[in-house]
Amino acid sequence: YIRNVKKREPNLTQDLRLRLIQTNPLVNRAILGTATSDTPGDYNLLSSLYFDILALGYNQTPDDATVRQELDQRGKQQAQIVRLKAYKPEQYKSSNIKSKIQSSNVKSMSND
Repeated sequence: YIRNVKKREPNLTQDLRLRLIQTNPLVNRAILGTATSDTPGDYNLLSSLYFDILALGYNQTPDDATVRQELDQRGKQQAQIVRLKAYKPEQYKSSNIKSKIQSSNVKSMSND
């Protein structure tokens, strides 16, 4: 996604990002999806999971209509789509987190 849409390299590997998300006390379960050549994105994962609510980030793509269509095609008509609001954006905004990580890396490198 980052390479294709934002045209840059990701700041964190997907494994590190997953581990960070899994440590969040608000997260029940976090798993990586798999994109295949016949299905763009991670929609295949939705077929194998059982859920009533699909919570998406406030700035996450695609739009709700596209997600609804993908859910319906996978027999998930009962699933509700919920858009989350930004949670403490002054604290958890990705640019702030990136800045802290970079600052931490600089400090650890200077201690070596």
